Amino acid sequence: VNESTCESCPFLTTSVKTDSVHDCFLTFDGVGLSLALCSIIPGAIIFVFVVRRLRARHASLKQRIQQTKLDESFEAVTELSHPMVLISAVDFCSFSITYLQEVGLHEGFRNAGYLVFLDTSEAIDQFKEKGRSIVFLSYQWLSWKKKGPDAVQHECMVKSIEQLCDDSGIGMLCLYVWLDVLSIPQSNRSLKSLAVNSLYSYAGKSDHLIIIAPESIHDATNELANVDTCKQRVWCRAEQSAFLYSGKSSLFLATDSLRRAPDSWIEEVSCVFEGDMTCCRLKHKDGRPCDRTSLVQPLIGMYFDLFARHMEGQLGPDCERIWDFISQNKSRVFPTTFLHSRLGKPPVTKKLFGNLIEATEQFVVSNRTRSSQMTTAMSTMKSSSTSEATAGAVVSILSARDKTLLEIQHANRLDAPSGLVDL
Repeated sequence: VNESTCESCPFLTTSVKTDSVHDCFLTFDGVGLSLALCSIIPGAIIFVFVVRRLRARHASLKQRIQQTKLDESFEAVTELSHPMVLISAVDFCSFSITYLQEVGLHEGFRNAGYLVFLDTSEAIDQFKEKGRSIVFLSYQWLSWKKKGPDAVQHECMVKSIEQLCDDSGIGMLCLYVWLDVLSIPQSNRSLKSLAVNSLYSYAGKSDHLIIIAPESIHDATNELANVDTCKQRVWCRAEQSAFLYSGKSSLFLATDSLRRAPDSWIEEVSCVFEGDMTCCRLKHKDGRPCDRTSLVQPLIGMYFDLFARHMEGQLGPDCERIWDFISQNKSRVFPTTFLHSRLGKPPVTKKLFGNLIEATEQFVVSNRTRSSQMTTAMSTMKSSSTSEATAGAVVSILSARDKTLLEIQHANRLDAPSGLVDL
């Protein structure tokens, strides 16, 4: 039978010689195309289904990672990721800047037995219940090669501690110092990261914070360093904001003498990421990450604590003023992205906080009871209620040098809280 093209036949169909359109059938090309479509359509449906499943799984994984990050930030408010490490003011003030550098900062002073490690928030509270106070020293690094304070800053630290003791009536033996290069591990990056994540807790548990800002010179740039340059450093801003956000008000400024920091200080340092960082100035040589990202987790914890206390009406007058400023400048305080500078390459925009602030607020609103239990205010109440039963535990966290100092104090009949000698 011969096939012929029929004007009545649809596309890709033909017929034998007939006058009826009902006799049209698929050509070989039509059959091939039909078979191809029959295989492609189910394949396309399967492909779309698989893509949707993969996207859903990716979104779910992304959400779990974000929630894990939030949970770690929230827990860091009341649970330390790394012990709070202190040195007695007596020891600190007796060491020269040369000795500080020679011993080896955190690791060296740890191995020499000068440091006190407080493993939990409760341990810090018990430590302080014995009559001890903690001072947090915040300052600008003035070298790209040497870690820690320079000679001018170190002298200012010693004088400030002595003046704080004189003005407040705190005995030097009762005062302990938090200083970044002594209190944060410097050699092990993982331990260093854990300590940075607990920055808000360290600042919040401190009784005083002194901003060390005498006039000095940066040894790499020869630029003048003073109050204004200290105020511009991201790390300084983060430390000082953490102290003030926790509700503390004993903030001092040390230049040639010690005095109270002005009330306007919090507004000037709250926009942490508008400050300067050395890593950005050096354009992240060798592909190093920006230090800004290491501050996201502690600042999320800081905001969680502030927002949860705000929701429960637990903010005092000072914190209410801070809350008003943050709520009006949220995009500046917690920028969603930042410009990452690169050596020899154009800068790129990278995510900083993204939607973590909105996610934090949603968590607090949806989990009011749990959030309230995780705030610093509730932590303080719990610690107070259990202090009598656990007061003896503080003895185990004292270094041998601390006990010796206390024995000397008792022998010389110096004025001190009775709890300090009853160990």
